[in-house]
Amino acid sequence: MVRGDDCLLDGTPISDAIRKTDSGTKKNPFCYMSNCIHPYHLKRAPANEKNSGKSEMSRFIGIQANASRLRPVFLGDAVNR
Repeated sequence: MVRGDDCLLDGTPISDAIRKTDSGTKKNPFCYMSNCIHPYHLKRAPANEKNSGKSEMSRFIGIQANASRLRPVFLGDAVNR
């Protein structure tokens, strides 16, 4: 999941998470994807200064979208909204 500041829920930039995963595996994954996020919130991530220009972002190629535009912090309570 990606937060509104274009980082993972723990605050790690996407490019850093990809780099850490790659360095911890013998064979790097072909690509990376995000899930449980509305495309509206994810579209800025590649251009964010934390991710922009990083070669790792070329392998961030997919999304399993969430239909709700609510930010992740609000989804746990989505039943009551």
